[in-house]
Amino acid sequence: MLLSSFCAQGSGAAVQDSALRTSIGTICVLPNCMNFLLSPPFSEPVHVPLHEQLAITPQLAEHYTQFITLMTNAFATHWNTQLPAFWSLVPHPQALAIDAFIDFVLRDPQETKETEEEIPAHREELMVVPKPWHKRFTIARKTIKQRLHLLNPCVCGLLHLWHRDYGSLRLLDIPFIMSKKEALDLSQFQQLIGKQLELSRDVLLKRWFTAVQNIIHQGIKRKHVPPSTNQLHLQSFFDNVAMLMTLQLQSLCKLSVEEYTEFLCTSEESHIFIIRLIAVGQQIKLEPTYHDFETVLLDVFDSLLHAVSIIPRVENRLNTEHTRILESKSPLQPVILEEMIISLKTQILTVLKEQFQHP
Repeated sequence: MLLSSFCAQGSGAAVQDSALRTSIGTICVLPNCMNFLLSPPFSEPVHVPLHEQLAITPQLAEHYTQFITLMTNAFATHWNTQLPAFWSLVPHPQALAIDAFIDFVLRDPQETKETEEEIPAHREELMVVPKPWHKRFTIARKTIKQRLHLLNPCVCGLLHLWHRDYGSLRLLDIPFIMSKKEALDLSQFQQLIGKQLELSRDVLLKRWFTAVQNIIHQGIKRKHVPPSTNQLHLQSFFDNVAMLMTLQLQSLCKLSVEEYTEFLCTSEESHIFIIRLIAVGQQIKLEPTYHDFETVLLDVFDSLLHAVSIIPRVENRLNTEHTRILESKSPLQPVILEEMIISLKTQILTVLKEQFQHP
C-alpha cells in the first residue's frame, strides 16, 4: 500500500527519485536494525530465529550457528558484540530488490537513448540486414585465396626453410675478417671480399635455390601447386613465390651492407689496412692512395647488390608440365633504396677522410 502511494506520487507529482529510495530503504532496513539491538548474544538463548534477525535463509543461519559453536568463549563473546555493527553494513536483500524495482518503474526511456554509445559508420554497415557488402566480401576473399596463397604449404615451407637454415647468413663473413690479427694490404682485402662473395653466391644458388626447387617439386606431387589447366592461378602462385624469395634476398643484402659499413666505421678496427710511405723526389706519398681506398671500399656495395641479383625465378629452372606453359621472366631483382646506399657510403668516406688527415 505504501509502495503504491509512493509510486503514484512519483509519477504524478514528480517526487525525487533519491527521496523515494531513502524512504523505502529506511522502512525495510529499520526493523532489522532493531532486531540486532534487542536480540541477546548468540551464546544466550535466542528468542527470535536467527534467519529472521539477519533476513537470511534458514540454511545460512544454520551455518552461522555451527560457526559460532566452534569458537572459543572469549572470541565468541567478541564476535557477538561486533556482529550487529558488521551486518548493518551489508546491503539488505529485500532493500536491493526494492531498489531494482524502483529503477525499473522510474526509468526514463529518453535517458536510456541519451546514454547509448554512438555507433561508428563502419559498424552501422555491419548491422544492416541483408548485408549490402556481402558480395564484395565474398569476391575479395576468393581473390585473396586464389592470388596470395597465404596458407599454401609450399609458401609456408619456403618461409620455414629461410628462417631455419639461412636466417643468420651474410654475404660477407665479417667475424672472419675481424679475427685476422695481422693488417691486410688493400689488394689482399679486395681478394678476400671477392672469395667470400663467391662462396655466398654458391650457397644461394647450389644450396638454397636447390632446396626451393625441391619444395616446389614436392608441392606439385602433393597437388599443393595449382594445376596447369588454370594458367592464371598458376602464374599468380609463382609470382607469389618470386616475391617471397625477393624479399628474403633483399633482407640478406640489407643486413650485409649494414654490417660491412659498421665494420669499416668502427674505430677499433681502423688498423686493418697497411699504408706505405713512399718518397717521390722531395715529397712523401701514401700508398695506396686515398682514391684507391675510396674506389675499393665503395665498389663492395655494387658487388653485394650484384650477388643477390643473379638468382633466377624458380619456374625458369623447373622442367615440368606446370612451368612449360609459363613465359620465362627475368631473374629476381631485390631492391635496396639508393638513399640508404648513399648514406652508408657517406659514413665510410667520412671515416676514411679522418684517417688520412691523422695517419
